[in-house]
Amino acid sequence: MGHGPNPTFFALDATTLRDGRIVVVHREAGMSVYEPSGYHAGTWGGRFNRVTEEYIGRTEEVVRVHGLARWPGDSIIAWGRSRESGYGISVHDTRGNYGRTFTFVDEEHWFAPEYVTRDGLIVATYASDYADTTVVQIRDAEGGLRSSLGTHPSLELYIVDEGTDQEMLVEKIFGRRSVVALWGDLVVIGTTSRYELEAFGLDGSLARIVRRDHGPRAPGPRDIKAYIEAEVAANAYSGRRGLGRQLQSTPVAEYVPAFASVVSDAADHLWIREYEVPGEERSAPLWTVFDPAGQVLGFVETPAGLHIFEIGENYILGRTLDELDDQPRAERGSLAYHHVEYVQLWPLERS
Repeated sequence: MGHGPNPTFFALDATTLRDGRIVVVHREAGMSVYEPSGYHAGTWGGRFNRVTEEYIGRTEEVVRVHGLARWPGDSIIAWGRSRESGYGISVHDTRGNYGRTFTFVDEEHWFAPEYVTRDGLIVATYASDYADTTVVQIRDAEGGLRSSLGTHPSLELYIVDEGTDQEMLVEKIFGRRSVVALWGDLVVIGTTSRYELEAFGLDGSLARIVRRDHGPRAPGPRDIKAYIEAEVAANAYSGRRGLGRQLQSTPVAEYVPAFASVVSDAADHLWIREYEVPGEERSAPLWTVFDPAGQVLGFVETPAGLHIFEIGENYILGRTLDELDDQPRAERGSLAYHHVEYVQLWPLERS
């Protein structure tokens, strides 16, 4: 709820403040602040106006925010594009007052912030030029390198039209993806191809390995057919013509993913979302929850269609779309999605 057009539009990230307010990052619209009741209380930070193609805000501020997190000292940081550096991290207090902007020091590659530790260190990642590996580092509050967590496997890719002007990289069907998550004072790294995650200390040392028994499943013809149909349906209005034909000739990974994604909560529990093979989807996402020692606590279902931003002690914060998500509408000669987006706070009861 709130004033002005599109108070919620393409929410990229969100977090809660200590007083219960919620800060939401919208595409090209800065950070919108909402009271616990849902009332829109204002907008923070620089932003980009798509109509006038002008930047609004201080010269050194981040103007195309991609993500945000709490920062020690009751502050928050936001990261994304800035006018001065091309990419930056801005610090704000809980009233939205701008403090400073910094970048990662002496970096040849574009490292992106992912998480912030309780002590104000930043977990940052960089995908290789061919995106088949991911480098994970720990950065300090000035952007300097604190430690390296190494290079790890990432996307499972192959080259289409190799050696031509149309050459491009495409993911394999059921191909692996990398996962990185902050788990208390550890950083969890792995790939979806294997139900095994390595947990590193912030100094780069391997502290723990989390595993769960999982029998690999080779994809059959029905699985592949359902996968292609789901991809075509999801991209029906994106202008990707011929996607179905392209996928028919796309290589298939040896096994379907062992799991889908990883998040952690404020109680230092690790949540691993179980993978749903296309055509065998559950009515609600199922998560296996591990305690801080890496032992399985049990299973949790979360609301269907909810993309989770944050799990607190007693809440889950996420984004969802209504049932109109798949209805196209004409807009300036092209097709665009027509739906209502919600940022929702769900209660979480622990036993």
